[in-house]
Amino acid sequence: MIMGANLWGIAAMFICWVNQISFDNLYWGIPLLVFTTYNWVRDIINEATFQGFHTEKVQSGLTLCFILFLISELMLFFSFFWAFFHSALSSSVEIGCCWPPVGLECLDWSKVPLHNTALLVASSASVTLSHHYLQSGDIWLSVVTYVGTLGLSVMFIKNQYEEYAWSSFSISDGVYGSCFFMLTGLHGMHVIGGTCGLLFCLVRMMLLQFSTEHH
Repeated sequence: MIMGANLWGIAAMFICWVNQISFDNLYWGIPLLVFTTYNWVRDIINEATFQGFHTEKVQSGLTLCFILFLISELMLFFSFFWAFFHSALSSSVEIGCCWPPVGLECLDWSKVPLHNTALLVASSASVTLSHHYLQSGDIWLSVVTYVGTLGLSVMFIKNQYEEYAWSSFSISDGVYGSCFFMLTGLHGMHVIGGTCGLLFCLVRMMLLQFSTEHH
């Protein structure tokens, strides 16, 4: 990333500090996060599209950054999966020496979880197809399949919300609830963030800011 002295985050925090705004709730944090992210992405788009700062060296650096990001995400999810399988394969006395713990009613895997898995597979296929169309120069087919990907992402988020609403346990219900909500919640937040990123890219694609080689 070659952005210069970008002050959006510092400016937002300074405004909160001057006005003695507390971050004890999300009502201030989320709007400020959205505001800061929007302006940050806007600056990146200006540098990449209109100022021509994203040279081949910068693009290779961005690729490396993304690879490192994926590795960090892998390690994060690996730690929670480790906790889940450790508790499942070696259940302690405190949870009744069984898995899932006594008194917890698990969600039916053949309903919402299976549906969401199908949505994830379909969305990965559609966004890959959209990228293929973009590389071949067919921008409008790329847009159509991209819109389909966004629709699948919204359906996934809706199903995730309903799954949480119907669940008979919470994150405070022992190690099972903690692992379940941390894993699915982290993944859900990644899907929401990815959907926002896809929406930005869709707007840029419709404005013809992408080429077959630079996108």
